[in-house]
Amino acid sequence: MIDVTVATTVERPVDEVFAFVADMENEPRWHTDILEAERLTEGDVREGTSYRVEFRSQPMSPPEGTVEIVKFEPGRRIVSRSDMGNMKPQLTHVFDEANGRTKVTRRIQKRVGS
Repeated sequence: MIDVTVATTVERPVDEVFAFVADMENEPRWHTDILEAERLTEGDVREGTSYRVEFRSQPMSPPEGTVEIVKFEPGRRIVSRSDMGNMKPQLTHVFDEANGRTKVTRRIQKRVGS
């Protein structure tokens, strides 16, 4: 099991940062391992929204996979689960207001194998 947590502060209000991160089609703009993210479901981003994601080539990782949002608390938290072959990572983003800025805590939990 891999379990990594990273936090950063963004010079923008919580609602703005949350909306940007919630739409995974924005990931190639800031996540260096993501080449493309395409929404597979229609409508607003919410629980059940899914994406097809293409990754930069990495050892032991498939070139693409799917991601589904499993918890969606507007302005507060997003939890998604991925299917990437033998890897099934869960990603949690937590958003906290910090004097007009936003603290984003990103946690990835990854099980390798079946």
